[in-house]
Amino acid sequence: EAMDAAFRGELPRVGMLFARARQFGRALWMDILIGLATGLWLIAPLAALMGVMYANAAPTVAWIVLIVAGLGWVVYSTIATYRYAMAPYLLWKYPQMRAREAMRESRLRMRGNKMSLFLVYLSYLGWQILGIAVAFVLSEALASWFVSPLAQPALQWLLTLLAASFLRSYISAGEFAFFRALEQSEDGGE
Repeated sequence: EAMDAAFRGELPRVGMLFARARQFGRALWMDILIGLATGLWLIAPLAALMGVMYANAAPTVAWIVLIVAGLGWVVYSTIATYRYAMAPYLLWKYPQMRAREAMRESRLRMRGNKMSLFLVYLSYLGWQILGIAVAFVLSEALASWFVSPLAQPALQWLLTLLAASFLRSYISAGEFAFFRALEQSEDGGE
């Protein structure tokens, strides 16, 4: 609600942050289903590897099978992630929609639009690299002045987490803008 209000040019209110809290169960179920839909394909490379190992094939063949199956899994899971990327926004916009319906509708809406969303994500790559670099430089500087060497990895993790969560809000805004543009294009540009 708050992001929608901000995109409409209105001032978001604190109450808007929790306006859809009653949908938490459906949203969690949808995330589980999306995880299963994208992650179950990990079984195929593992099964291929187990088959090659069971057949006592040469280690080179096992590595080739593992690499090919692993790359296939990465490609499929990436495509599946883009396929279901709009499901949370559909669940937000249509509160009566069930999790499976939101996934199905997202799959339909993303047909032919996956590359556009990829380019949206790609536009944040520089910011992600900058965030990691700043977190690393800050952690090195702070560690040399204030923190014991044993606590340095924890400091690096904390600063990277802060940078990533700050950047995540911008990426979410970009996803929401993409969703709104997709909605407008399907509504005939209204």
